[in-house]
Amino acid sequence: MGRGSRWRNRFGNADQFTSNWLAIVFVSAIPFGITGGMISDRLGRKIFVYLSGAAQSLVALIFIALYPTQIPLVLAMAAIYGLGYGLYYAVDWALACDTLPDRSKSAKDMGLFHVAQTLPQTIAPAIGGYLLDYFNHISPNSGYRAVFGSAIVFFVLGTIFVSRIKSVR
Repeated sequence: MGRGSRWRNRFGNADQFTSNWLAIVFVSAIPFGITGGMISDRLGRKIFVYLSGAAQSLVALIFIALYPTQIPLVLAMAAIYGLGYGLYYAVDWALACDTLPDRSKSAKDMGLFHVAQTLPQTIAPAIGGYLLDYFNHISPNSGYRAVFGSAIVFFVLGTIFVSRIKSVR
């Protein structure tokens, strides 16, 4: 029995489970995105980036430490991840707009911001796939721990870099 069969037996239809997990992420992200955006206009943007990084890192850490297979726990992690996802997307573009160096050249700067945001998303799957394969060959299921560990590193680095941004407003 291959690895894929093991997951199908445990979760039934794994691709449907992933879609359900993402649906919970997005449904929980919406209220936090809307309210986070409104509140960030009064409190500032950085705190929401910090909170989002903490929530998403917590989920990744739980997946590393516990490697949960209980469906209710995994779905609860989707809701917590959605909280962080919503808080982040509530303020990421606003924070970028707040820190534009020259408002008369905003299109150039926002284009650069867009490339900085999307380029890693095109490169990460190749690196993540390599990490997954490499570490799974060393020890079964350690690949996902490596991928989730690298996610934590990038959440922390993102938070550190955002903390260095000087507020314009």
